[in-house]
Amino acid sequence: MAYALPIAIGMQAIGGLLGAKGARDAGEAERVAAYKQAEQLRYNATQVEAMGQRDAMDEQRKAEILQSRMLAVAGASGASALDPTVVNLAAGVEYEGKLASQTRRYNANVEAKGLRLQADATQAGGNAATQAGKYRAMGTLLSTGGSIAGALK
Repeated sequence: MAYALPIAIGMQAIGGLLGAKGARDAGEAERVAAYKQAEQLRYNATQVEAMGQRDAMDEQRKAEILQSRMLAVAGASGASALDPTVVNLAAGVEYEGKLASQTRRYNANVEAKGLRLQADATQAGGNAATQAGKYRAMGTLLSTGGSIAGALK
């Protein structure tokens, strides 16, 4: 019976230390997961930009094909490529093609920026989780110390 109190106090101390380590490790695990998620978001942003560039090139190519077809149809109908109507139509097609191309590129850049901002926020959350884990660990240690001190009275 004389050993019961020291054994109980020792077990409480060990439990407190394990609880503190668990809290600290959980915070670090959250940080690691957040960093991996942020890395994936940044990769996704790069992919979105690449697809936006590809889509922009496709829009430009479509406009060039449409212009070519328009000139071929105009020539087959007997109109000249320098006919004001044909020139105006060709200019309109070129304008719309550039606009569509630039819009694709802009939209991809906006989406990529959003993903990068989300990655930064996720990473910051991971850093906060690490800090919170350290505070939880300190709280566990202090609480355990207080309990042990109370048991010694």
